[in-house]
Amino acid sequence: MLTVRTAQDVGRLRRDGALNPRYLEYLEELFGQLQGALSTGDEGEFNLESHGYIVVIGKEDNPRGLPGVGLGTGGLLASWPEFVEVVDIGDVRLYKVAVLYDNEYMMLFLSEVGQFDEETESWLQDQVG
Repeated sequence: MLTVRTAQDVGRLRRDGALNPRYLEYLEELFGQLQGALSTGDEGEFNLESHGYIVVIGKEDNPRGLPGVGLGTGGLLASWPEFVEVVDIGDVRLYKVAVLYDNEYMMLFLSEVGQFDEETESWLQDQVG
């Protein structure tokens, strides 16, 4: 699982080659959109920590248990997403899942389509709206 809270996190992912280049471009654009919408310009380095950050769930992660990001028992499958959409970015298709924790804190989860077991993929497809 990868987390993105700051522009430095995005830069680290780029340096490490942790994601497909198109996936990384999409992540950078998403981070920029969130920064544009949420930054007051007074906080120094912009950080998503207090707003809800971006979590990249990899195939090695267990979507049924993500306690490090506040989704313990049942994980993503026990959440009630605000929305789930499929994003086509060239050779990669992603699920973008928004989970509202409270009125001011929403986490965004990204995961490649087709990387999980049939039950998880079916649940994600059922949530797409």
